[in-house]
Amino acid sequence: MKTSRILWIFFLLSILGCSDMTDWEADSNKGWQLVEDEKFREAIPFYEIALKKLNFGYPTDYEGLAIVNTNMAAAYRKLGDYEKAKEFYLAALSGWEKTVGTEHENYATIAGNYSLFLEDQGDFDEAIHYAKQSLAIRISLFGDTHEEIVENYRTLASLYSQLDDLEEALKYAKLALVTAKKLPAQNEFLLASAESSVGMMYRRLGDNENAITHLNTAMEIYERTAPGHTQAADAISEMAVLFYYRGEHEKAQVLFERASATYKSIYGEQHQLYAVALINITNNLTYLGEYNRAYETILRVVPIYSTMYGSDHPSTQKVVQSCESIVSNLDVESSMCSSQL
Repeated sequence: MKTSRILWIFFLLSILGCSDMTDWEADSNKGWQLVEDEKFREAIPFYEIALKKLNFGYPTDYEGLAIVNTNMAAAYRKLGDYEKAKEFYLAALSGWEKTVGTEHENYATIAGNYSLFLEDQGDFDEAIHYAKQSLAIRISLFGDTHEEIVENYRTLASLYSQLDDLEEALKYAKLALVTAKKLPAQNEFLLASAESSVGMMYRRLGDNENAITHLNTAMEIYERTAPGHTQAADAISEMAVLFYYRGEHEKAQVLFERASATYKSIYGEQHQLYAVALINITNNLTYLGEYNRAYETILRVVPIYSTMYGSDHPSTQKVVQSCESIVSNLDVESSMCSSQL
């Protein structure tokens, strides 16, 4: 359910390069141009220079400091340096508070993004605090008919789900759907996201009929609006898991393969989401008794996990053990599982 919704707050003067642009803004602009090319590591030195210039020459330009700290936080998050990302998120929160206060949309945005960061780190209670703070600000500013409020509700649904408070998770997922239905018709993608969230929560609660209804609606909208989006693959995966646990493995197989193909097209063959999709396919093929195909599939997972986590990591070793378990059902002289590390 989680998505990569990372805010980049970027301050551009109306005309780039105009004479009254300060030197820190020029460096910040260079960083942003690299970010647009997904060159996050190369962008950071320019943001660091901008921060040094701000702290030295414009120490009370809290808006400038907030902008650059926000971008630094997002860049470090993209690079997986979570300690640095947290440092800059907190600096950005402080900067926006000094600049616009805690009842402004900019503060709501950084608080919402910080809650997503904390969710990634498993700090769910703290993430809920910031998600609710962001939500309250937006409701006070926009009422209950704003697209960002849908995302706030979906974030809270995800957080409560991970705390196993599924009734509370379903409550927020339903609020996301109610809000999404009030938005203009062109916001179909958000509607699909909200339908998917409700379907996911119903599936986790074991209410398969309601889950199928909402997930089908989400999949139909995604097919019209964004068939190659990661959230479309997420919805397909949820439906596949539902069929898997109902013992409808043929239906599950078709959907697992669709989700896998989408993740591969988005992220390539070395991404965790693609690896997890292959594991789902492996497990389903095992239940179907198609051990040769399951073996071929799990062999593709081992090197991905080895690259991501290292060959001795428990997650990697668990994949190798699953591979060896499949081999025990095959008439082969030797296993290739460990050789893929």
